[in-house]
Amino acid sequence: MVEERWFKLRTNMFNDPKMKIIADHDEGDFIEGIWFRTLCLAGIVNDGGYLYINEDIPYTLKTLAIEFNKPYEKVKLSMKVLIKLQMIELTEDKFYVVKNWTKYQNVDALEKRRIETNKRVAKHRAKKKFEEEKRKI
Repeated sequence: MVEERWFKLRTNMFNDPKMKIIADHDEGDFIEGIWFRTLCLAGIVNDGGYLYINEDIPYTLKTLAIEFNKPYEKVKLSMKVLIKLQMIELTEDKFYVVKNWTKYQNVDALEKRRIETNKRVAKHRAKKKFEEEKRKI
């Protein structure tokens, strides 16, 4: 998958009940930071909110702590809170997934851009082929 360099955030996100619960936690600031890092990592992987090193190797708590350069125990606590609040899930295959990832990615715009790029490439190839055929004559 091609890495996306952005994802959407709502300006009123801190009014969300889940974010308020996180903010009220003793480690709230840390957990918020892990949430944003998790969103960024999901954008880098760019596969429906899944977090993995490659398609066969999911991130574990240990590898997330290494990736985020944060203490293991705090990452473990953060992920536990985010799972409990249903912001992240851990699949049966042990992959962490950002729930409702499409809420953070403008999937329609990405699909539109992909289609437009495919059309542009096809047009360019057709033009190139036409010019090559023209030279043969």
